[in-house]
Amino acid sequence: MYPSAPLLLVKETALRFPAARVATEAPANLQEVLSVQPLIRVERSGGPRRHSLDQASIDVDVFALTLVQADDLCSSVCTVWEFDLLGATIDAGVRGAAVVARVVITSGPSRRPVADPNLFRVGATAAVTLHSVGV
Repeated sequence: MYPSAPLLLVKETALRFPAARVATEAPANLQEVLSVQPLIRVERSGGPRRHSLDQASIDVDVFALTLVQADDLCSSVCTVWEFDLLGATIDAGVRGAAVVARVVITSGPSRRPVADPNLFRVGATAAVTLHSVGV
């Protein structure tokens, strides 16, 4: 089975940002969660997947109680993804593992709309190339 790019990035991002909650979906009680820790949401927005090569377009959104916190954390995630993940092997358990071959931030951190006016959301988009490997 081919590993999910968002799930691989959630796993690796959670290890590198333990003070944040990292997930593929925002919880229904988002404001309550943000009172404890910011949320980093990772989701796939497109990109081809062929055989053992996945060229995923990945959106990362950071939700926080202040714009500064959301912007700083989103910028940090982008920096880690682009400069620290190259060559990393991420194990997704039964879904397999993948090696990060390339990460390019195609749209840098910018403020994005959020339904609750008391919350802030800053997001970016990355082109992530992964090679699946056997576990």
